[in-house]
Amino acid sequence: MLGVDPPDIERARESASRTIRDAEQPPRVIKRLRALFCKKGVTCESLDLNEATREVVALSLSELERNKVVVRTELTGELPPIQGDRVQLQQVILNLLLTCFPDAMGGIDGSSEADTNQH
Repeated sequence: MLGVDPPDIERARESASRTIRDAEQPPRVIKRLRALFCKKGVTCESLDLNEATREVVALSLSELERNKVVVRTELTGELPPIQGDRVQLQQVILNLLLTCFPDAMGGIDGSSEADTNQH
């Protein structure tokens, strides 16, 4: 991000902020990752939907960036907490993200199928 001309300072700041935030809370992140991939039993808890979404996007970011996919989240502020299983909710969010991945990759060459059909 900093090696391009002009440097993408804002994305570098966001990345550094995420790295610092995640570095400060590794036990929590590791515990959730393990639960996400081990599919442990259902645990109903009060949770912040925006935070759960941000965590999934952050965990998927390196793979998305490697494939030149940019994710823009538009999360509404001040949602009330919801009751649910964080791991199951994050699995749903991850599935939605992965389902969109091929669509995002379809336009990577700068043209879409609609553009091709018009020529």
